[in-house]
Amino acid sequence: MTEELKISLLRWFDADQWRQEVAEHNTVLGHKEWAEHKLEALSHGLFRFGYTAPYVLAFDGGYEEYNYSTEALLAFYAAVDSGKWKSVRLLDSVNHLILAQEPQDPPITWVVSEDRKKLFLRVDPVGGAALRWQRLTDPNWGSLTYEADMLAQMIANSELDWVNPQDTGDLTDAPMLGLYGPTDTKKTGAYGDRWSGADGINDYYDPILERWAFMDYQVRSFMDDLADRGVATFVSEC
Repeated sequence: MTEELKISLLRWFDADQWRQEVAEHNTVLGHKEWAEHKLEALSHGLFRFGYTAPYVLAFDGGYEEYNYSTEALLAFYAAVDSGKWKSVRLLDSVNHLILAQEPQDPPITWVVSEDRKKLFLRVDPVGGAALRWQRLTDPNWGSLTYEADMLAQMIANSELDWVNPQDTGDLTDAPMLGLYGPTDTKKTGAYGDRWSGADGINDYYDPILERWAFMDYQVRSFMDDLADRGVATFVSEC
């Protein structure tokens, strides 16, 4: 296992402790020695998430069992790193998915609450486990580029689209999604309008009919909620 991945695993188990101990030990111990020292102990953090041994490593056409979380995590990484299998999954004793490496990014779906005040993005349990693995290994996790890439397929196949808060007048930098109406030469949107272009005579605008924002963006990415809870909530009250 690479030094970077070990440190990422520690961060997943206890982010606050990770930040504190890196600050305390970075100049005393090298990253590698510190990661080696902590991996064994913090791997038992799986118990804090309710996962129980034995752990099952499932791959195309087979599986292996491990009694210790450290061994299971190392085996999962080795299986993914080998590139032999399209799908690799780590489960606990009652088949709760912990991590997953899948051949494609997990599909993200969306639904609006009946009162239209909330927008929910969702992934299934396999998708959540796959996102947790991406969080451990993708250095771009949580960035604007990463979030846009992960929602690209959903947006391409639905009416939902990104909204620029500058177009709505909302004083926030929160990620915002919304629904647009038919393009018009007049500004008619209930929440503002997106400039769509001009033909030399008229300017054209896409009216913003509804919009929702992820208001906890300063604390975490909405991708974290998808990874940990299977749902991310965007709200209309910005």
